[in-house]
Amino acid sequence: MAQPRDLSHLFSSNDVPEPGEESFVKLNIKNLLGKIFEVQQLEEDLLIQISQARAQLQALKDDLRQYQRVVSSIRRMPAEILGEIFKLSLLPQTMNVQGRSWIVTLCLVCKHWCLAARLARPLWSSARIDVDTKGISFDKVAAWLGRAGVTPRSITYRAGDIERLPDPQFAKLLAQGPHLDHLSLVLNSPLCFTRLLHSLESFKAEAEKPFSWDLIRSMAVDFTFSGWGRYERRWEQPPTIFHGIPRSVTSFQLQFSSQRPPQRFVHPIRHLPTEFLERLNSFSVTYPIPYALQHCVNVEFLTIDFYHATSEWIGDSLTPRSPRPVVHFPHLHTLCLLHATDFNPAKKVIQSLRTPSLTTLKICDGAVELCQEISRLHQPSVSKLSQVEACPVRHLILDKTSCTTRTLRSVLLGFSLLTRLTLQSSSLYTPDFVGILEYLQDTTLVPRLVTLELLGLKHPTYIDLLPLPKVIEARSQPESSSHGEAALRHSPGCLRKVIVTHSAFNRGRPPPNNALLQEIRKLAKSRGVLISVDSKLLC
Repeated sequence: MAQPRDLSHLFSSNDVPEPGEESFVKLNIKNLLGKIFEVQQLEEDLLIQISQARAQLQALKDDLRQYQRVVSSIRRMPAEILGEIFKLSLLPQTMNVQGRSWIVTLCLVCKHWCLAARLARPLWSSARIDVDTKGISFDKVAAWLGRAGVTPRSITYRAGDIERLPDPQFAKLLAQGPHLDHLSLVLNSPLCFTRLLHSLESFKAEAEKPFSWDLIRSMAVDFTFSGWGRYERRWEQPPTIFHGIPRSVTSFQLQFSSQRPPQRFVHPIRHLPTEFLERLNSFSVTYPIPYALQHCVNVEFLTIDFYHATSEWIGDSLTPRSPRPVVHFPHLHTLCLLHATDFNPAKKVIQSLRTPSLTTLKICDGAVELCQEISRLHQPSVSKLSQVEACPVRHLILDKTSCTTRTLRSVLLGFSLLTRLTLQSSSLYTPDFVGILEYLQDTTLVPRLVTLELLGLKHPTYIDLLPLPKVIEARSQPESSSHGEAALRHSPGCLRKVIVTHSAFNRGRPPPNNALLQEIRKLAKSRGVLISVDSKLLC
């Protein structure tokens, strides 16, 4: 490089350089370009080395992961445990085409996963066949259900248009396929059910006894009546369409999920075969038909769905001019009332029941007036109608209901023997600013309460935990009590479990202060009470 010269005056101005200065500048430019080229070459060499090092590092990491997989705990996990994980991920939904493809995908991961899926028998115990399914393969469905082993099997079948005949392969599956525990039929109309019964006869002649159809223990039939008006006049209805139900069925569910049944179909519903009703131990019906209910003398589980129900659809025998029939259920211990949003039909049915053995009562999506009527009539579905001094219900479930805490208190006054109270997905209003926990400080209200569950409560409900310590003190005893565990379990102070969960809307509320939580935790521990708030176990 040329001898350095002072060029600062040129760098800080727009002066024209002298001839000697200009030649000096051009020489320096040439030298600097050469050095820049050398440094760029060095940079490219270093980038190549870095790229090679990164590739080598990635290869080493891949090798490391391969070796780590060999000694990983997941490889040593027993197939039975892995199968339980599969069941938690995929069940309890009935397996349709997509669900079955998920199980097949799990089986294709590796031999160990395939073995785990094969050992998880409930994964193979159900199949859903939709009308849009392109053909039904008898061999494939039979093989699928055959992998369930001794696990109870079930099939859900959704039929299509009324004019379309049942798939012969489905009829063959019901007659000659694996034995089923439960069959669910979603049909357009009773005509579809009648045609299905006729199609079974030809396959029964070819099947080896016992027929699969004759061994079904549980059945659910849902009539949608979609487009029924086009075919109603052409259908010659039999006296009843339910004579073809297998004699082995002891659990039956009759639904009308889409709309109210046509008038012409009401008669066969009201005249279900007496022998069939007498052998049921579980019965679920969308419309509470008095004729059907009065013959269910052996029913232990009864579900009445008032969906689309009105007073005139309950039956002629329940009209105001006729005496109210009395329906006896000597063995009934679980009663569920669903969608009782229309007060009058539910009231008429409740007042006609006699249930001396009832222990569990569930009201789902019921009107507030229904709760008030139950309270005012001193539990007509239980105590007044069963002719006992106290309501025998031990477990009361209010699901998707809305009422004030004062109304709930008046309802609970009729349940002196209650040991478990469950409020699920409900809304509790507090116009007088008195919450449910404040009312429960009074031990004369459900004095035998053991378990309190406030689950998924919706807006505007938010359980204030401030009264909880007083509830625990009033309704429990120290573990060192001389009464013993048996005495605690049957004494007025016998609270053992409190579970509170809020809906996602209410979880944004500020949590209780630590001092209150510590007090609840300490008191619950000394009294042996399990407390859980929003899935956080306090004791």
